[in-house]
Amino acid sequence: MTAPDPKRILDSRLLQALDDGVFLGDGQSADSLSEWMVLCGDIPDSTILCDLPVLLGRLSRDDQRTGALRALGLLPETGSRPLFYQAVAARISSRARALTDAARDSGHPSPALLPARIAQEAREAQEVRHQMNTLADAALAVEAERERLEREYAGLADTLKTLEMDVAEGIRTFAKDRSASPRALADLAESLGLTEEAKLLRTQPPRPPFALPIPNRLDRSGESATPLRVTIPSRADQTGSATPTRH
Repeated sequence: MTAPDPKRILDSRLLQALDDGVFLGDGQSADSLSEWMVLCGDIPDSTILCDLPVLLGRLSRDDQRTGALRALGLLPETGSRPLFYQAVAARISSRARALTDAARDSGHPSPALLPARIAQEAREAQEVRHQMNTLADAALAVEAERERLEREYAGLADTLKTLEMDVAEGIRTFAKDRSASPRALADLAESLGLTEEAKLLRTQPPRPPFALPIPNRLDRSGESATPLRVTIPSRADQTGSATPTRH
């Protein structure tokens, strides 16, 4: 099985860093060296020293890559670019060699394990970020549902208020004018959604406000009426008369 080519690995990682927008810098600060160690901590220091300036120089001549190189802090504003890239490679190579020597002397994990460990932590961070995004989406969905329920509740409250006003108006109309009771009941039925019942109530004639009394007998002389009484003899009557007696 052929061993991976360190130069190809370095080239691939450098292109990936450009695509991801990772700020690498010139290696003069601790943060910059840390980023470079994540990128090429397991690459031999000789490969870094010899091949990294060539790779950076090739990318700097690509007009489509110059913007990304500038964002990564790898495009000097002044001075010679080849000398700049050689200085960057020298700093990184020296740091990688120092870490390898320190790991060998102390028995600590080799810098070759750095990229794998960082990749695992990056995957874990990505998973945490995914979970946070999921929770944020769920929170937004809950908030949207709460707002929808509030709007629905407000609409129902307005409908109930309108219905209460219609019922109150129907009761007032019914109590004030009995002759208008069919119309009042029809309006009330329509407010309650009883359309067919409302139509039937509107077809009924209005009731008079009162009923005229019907006397037992009209008194043509103008005096007060006297009730007419008729006595029907019982069967025990021995007269044999079948004619009722008028009083």
